Amino acid sequence: MGFITPTSVGGGLVLVWFGYFIIKTFLSYWKLRHIKGPWLASISPAWLFYQTVRGKLYLASQEVLEKYGRDPLFCFLVAVSIDRLMLS
Repeated sequence: MGFITPTSVGGGLVLVWFGYFIIKTFLSYWKLRHIKGPWLASISPAWLFYQTVRGKLYLASQEVLEKYGRDPLFCFLVAVSIDRLMLS
């Protein structure tokens, strides 16, 4: 009848992992927040995955570069995932 059970240890590990994921995502976003791009791409790799699965990544990349890449300081630099940039 102890306080430490396999269920409580497993639950604790899940909470630690979830906390690590949230902090890592926030720090990745914070580093690249000044670079424009699709909103979903700024917080997760889901945008890049979705475009790849659709088979239209090349078209979406061109569209994103035209829409967000017109920054005089960064010259066609766009965030396409939480930790990936596209340069053209």
